[in-house]
Amino acid sequence: MFCFLALFLVNAFCAPSLSYTIKKLPLNRLQVTLTFIGSKTGKTAILLPNEWGEKKQLYQRIDKLEVSQKNVTLQNTIDPAKKIILHHPEQLVTLQYELKQRFLGKTKKTDEAFEPNIKNDLFFFIGSQGLIIPNLNKDRSYALTTPENFGFKCSF
Repeated sequence: MFCFLALFLVNAFCAPSLSYTIKKLPLNRLQVTLTFIGSKTGKTAILLPNEWGEKKQLYQRIDKLEVSQKNVTLQNTIDPAKKIILHHPEQLVTLQYELKQRFLGKTKKTDEAFEPNIKNDLFFFIGSQGLIIPNLNKDRSYALTTPENFGFKCSF
C-alpha cells in the first residue's frame, strides 16, 4: 500500500522489515538509505522504480546506488529496473542511493503527478516512484525517517 510520498506502516509489536531514511541534498536530490534483512538464500532481487501512470523508466531517477558492506555485491540484470544483491543468508543489508528530480523550474502537471518532485522545502512521490523495494515475497512492515522539520502527509 502506498500513498502521498508513500505509506509506511510500522507494526508496534516487531521491528520493521524495511527501514528507509531520507536526507535532503542540494540540487533537487534526496539521499535514501534502505536497510533490510536479506533472503535466506543469500540472493535478493531489488526492484527500482520503473513505471507510474504516464511515466516510464523511472529508474533513471536513481543515481549513485551502492551497498554499504564489503561482503555484499550488487549485480545488474537484463532488466534495468531490477538488480540482484548477493549477501550472506538473512544478512542485514544496507543500500544507499540518490533520488534526483528530472525536471527543474516550471513543470507540467503530469511531471509533478507521475515523477518524484523534490523542492527546497518539500518532496513527494506517489507509490514506488522513489523507492527501491527488495523482492522478499513476504509481508513487510516499514519505517521511515525524514529530515528534521519535514512533515509527512498521506492521501487517505
